[in-house]
Amino acid sequence: MQQQYIQDPYFRFNDLSYRWIAHDNWTYMTSFNVSAQLRVKQKVLLVFDGVDTVATILFNGFMVGRTDNMFRRYDFSVSHLLRDGENVLKVVLVSPVLYAFKQSKAHSSYSVPPECPPDVQKGECHVNFIRKEQSSFSWDWGPSFPTLGLWKGIRLEAFDILQLIQFSSFPLYNHSSGQWRLQVELFIDADQTTSGRVELSLPELGSQETIQTRFTKGRTKYNFTLLINKSREVKLWWPNGHGSQPFYRLTIRGFQDQVLLLHTGNLLQSAVDANMNALRVWGGGVYEQDLFYDICDEMGLMVWQDFMFACAMYPTEDDFILTVHEEVSQQVRRLKSHPSIIVWSGNNENEAALATNWFDIPASKRPSYPVSVEEDWSYDSKFSSHRQHHESGNQQMLQQAALHFQLPNSSHPLKRFTDTLYITQVMQAQCVKTQTEFYRRSRSEIVEGKGHTMGALYWQLNDIWQAPSWSSIEFGGKWKMLHYFAQNFFSPVLPVGFEDEDSLFVYAISDLSQDLQIRAVVKLYSWSGLGSLCTLTSDLTLIPGGVAAPIFKRPMSELLAGCGVCTRLTCLISFHLEDDHGVQQGPTNEHFLCSPKDAQGLRRPNITAKVQEDESGFAVTLLSDAVAPFVWLDVGGVPGRFSSNGFLMVSGNRTVRFDAWRPSSVTELSRSLTITTLTDVY
Repeated sequence: MQQQYIQDPYFRFNDLSYRWIAHDNWTYMTSFNVSAQLRVKQKVLLVFDGVDTVATILFNGFMVGRTDNMFRRYDFSVSHLLRDGENVLKVVLVSPVLYAFKQSKAHSSYSVPPECPPDVQKGECHVNFIRKEQSSFSWDWGPSFPTLGLWKGIRLEAFDILQLIQFSSFPLYNHSSGQWRLQVELFIDADQTTSGRVELSLPELGSQETIQTRFTKGRTKYNFTLLINKSREVKLWWPNGHGSQPFYRLTIRGFQDQVLLLHTGNLLQSAVDANMNALRVWGGGVYEQDLFYDICDEMGLMVWQDFMFACAMYPTEDDFILTVHEEVSQQVRRLKSHPSIIVWSGNNENEAALATNWFDIPASKRPSYPVSVEEDWSYDSKFSSHRQHHESGNQQMLQQAALHFQLPNSSHPLKRFTDTLYITQVMQAQCVKTQTEFYRRSRSEIVEGKGHTMGALYWQLNDIWQAPSWSSIEFGGKWKMLHYFAQNFFSPVLPVGFEDEDSLFVYAISDLSQDLQIRAVVKLYSWSGLGSLCTLTSDLTLIPGGVAAPIFKRPMSELLAGCGVCTRLTCLISFHLEDDHGVQQGPTNEHFLCSPKDAQGLRRPNITAKVQEDESGFAVTLLSDAVAPFVWLDVGGVPGRFSSNGFLMVSGNRTVRFDAWRPSSVTELSRSLTITTLTDVY
């Protein structure tokens, strides 16, 4: 694309127009000079951190090796091939689509489903026969872009006798002696058998060890122990929301230092800002780069790490098993010392696919670029249907939304399209909110054998293209309504309301380590006017840390009768928690007594907005003359996020902050700002 051979692949139907790219073979070639100091080393390795995927490697005209696994590191000895002057590297890349097809045809002993994705995904076949990002052949939320090329770094590594390939460390505590020790694992390549000395040190903890050892020729794993000075306090690593994330620098003398480039990416920061402390690296993607795990370590984000197998059966030929064995060994060695990785998962839904017969296996065989044009801007356009990779997905979203909301009916096609996008975002946010709040209030209870749910991960955090999907963050990084809701429903302290046996319950949920003295404050509002009709409070209750407990219960009939004119159709409930000093703890929450489409008295509000700038950024002050459900603020192409969005406005004014991710101005934000509420789409 940089050479202008093709347009943006995300534009309209280009994912189909450019299918030929993945069906062709490609060659990467470069030339470079090598210094005399490097050429005289005993061993020089040509190292590929990531080749996507099937390739033949030629160095100065000689084949030095082949690759067939995107997730592996490869290195090839080129000591005997180095030249004084120009050296030529050529990487001949084979079409991943044709390779997968040929591998599937060569496998004839039994069926390995699925052969092809559903037609609605417009994808390629036999992805389970190639060790490549499984979703690159298409998924039910993403395009078919079977990339090929060099997706990680290439370099020459030279040494005379010893080279440290990888290292990892694991802390252990001995309760009887009261001492910490660090288990250090070194993976070393030795050009010859030799004796040596390893020095391990943790200066911040006043700890150092020197170990005499013997290194045998070849690649070998060595384990050493560093005893930690008992007089030094060791600070523990805690997940986000439960404590700090201290780091200690381990120095291994005699080997290359590892340099970690630490910076905060918007995606992971957005997860932290939404009170998340766990993410899943899904098995249909890739093992993330080191920096991802480094940032997760820093931010206290726990990682559920899948191995890269998803929604398929896989072949068991020796060559396939061999490359998978090396893949898994390399990745575990690389990642196992990260405190953020708390789960290693074998795959995504493979056993479920087999057990529930997804593939109809016979029983006898069971063992921010332009992406569209104006004609695309409707919910039932060819483009909208093309980008929907989940069977009947667009229809399902509308059917679900119609259960609780009036569907948009504007005669203007573009407005009807944007209104429909809004209403589906509202529905998604409400659904995931309801489900997650149920999980969180179940942490201290078991009902009919279910409960004691200590957390929740929802599918999915982010997107790989502009299309309808389950994500809470758009392709370009913009927060959807769901992500703003997640900021609240993952709050460390949260009130959750629900009805059971004709009574309203409010639970207080605490993820804190300390106890809280709190009460529930419950308010009833009319859909037809601003301001609360009545307020009820519970007694102060001691909520232990890490507990969900009921603190308010009132029969609905009594609750409605006590507020005079309230019925299920005319009123709604808002509630929050406050401590013994009257300070609110956690977000405000709502409970609707009827579906919003049945609400009586709800009218279209007149909302005005004023944008101001101060020393900490931008503030947006809203004034409304009516109750406004699901107030959605949008500033178009200005990257950033609001402090709150998609909220219920039951008072006449509200101020929210906007955190711009690039320089902006009051003029730009005022010009770009649009406000949508539920009744605006009716």
